[in-house]
Amino acid sequence: MSSFLEFLCDRGSVSETFGGSDDYVRIVLPSDYPESRIVEWLYVAAGLLPKREDMEIYNRQEIAAYNERHPEHPISPDLYEVQM
Repeated sequence: MSSFLEFLCDRGSVSETFGGSDDYVRIVLPSDYPESRIVEWLYVAAGLLPKREDMEIYNRQEIAAYNERHPEHPISPDLYEVQM
């Protein structure tokens, strides 16, 4: 099953993560979702992407978690809104 998920990950436009590093924020943009609704459903089921309707909540949680880890240089949630 993991090789199947690796195959799907290589075919989509999901933003890459950097292993165990906590020095980044992985927000999800609408362009991260694959064109195919079936592949999108598989990504959501596998936990690779949040549901589209939960995208904003997910991004805010990621930004808040990053800000907790790095209080010396926090990221403004407004930055995410500008990108949308």
